[in-house]
Amino acid sequence: AKINGARLFIKAAGHGEHLLVIHGGPGLNHAYFIPHLSEIEKKYSVIYYDQRACGKSSIPSVDSISIKFLIDDIEAIRQKFKIAKLNILSHSWGSVLATHYSLAYPDRVKKLILSDPAMFSREYDEQAAALIAKRSTKEDSVERAQIMSKGTLSSRDYEELFLLSFRSSAYRKENLSKIQLKLPANFGEANNTLFTALMKDQAMNVNLYDSLSSLKFPVLII
Repeated sequence: AKINGARLFIKAAGHGEHLLVIHGGPGLNHAYFIPHLSEIEKKYSVIYYDQRACGKSSIPSVDSISIKFLIDDIEAIRQKFKIAKLNILSHSWGSVLATHYSLAYPDRVKKLILSDPAMFSREYDEQAAALIAKRSTKEDSVERAQIMSKGTLSSRDYEELFLLSFRSSAYRKENLSKIQLKLPANFGEANNTLFTALMKDQAMNVNLYDSLSSLKFPVLII
């Protein structure tokens, strides 16, 4: 669908009350939710989409990528499906977008789930990096170095790097093999454009924690 000047991939599955799913990243896509949310599709009409410069969606210009564009895309999807108030399931980085959206459009949200949310403030970056380093093994470092030594990376290489980064926080590491990332062939180009734009966006540095208490609808944090 044409959304705010970009072509966004949108997939709806199931029947019932709508539930919008917002994927993590920045740079991932909806594919890793499949088939793990199939049980939810039995009771809800689940809307998956790929954020701009992600997955099967188009790569717009750097000037067309920002927190503002990303949350306005969510609002446009809500309007496209003619949903009065959204139920939102957001994961990781997607929870940052879901929270920004909820603060910008509080009367358009019915219920919000933040699953394994990314940090809502940059002040914890160093602590997070230290924790990941502590949990990473020598084997992880060797595997990462082997992948990075290839120079130009394929989408499969990027998939392996993502799964490697997930390993330090996985409760059951054997479950990592069940995740289907399915990154597109143009992932390198798309990701470069995405991060070039977002790193210039001052909204990336906003502390959202203090704002959470202003949300007046049910919020579940997992």
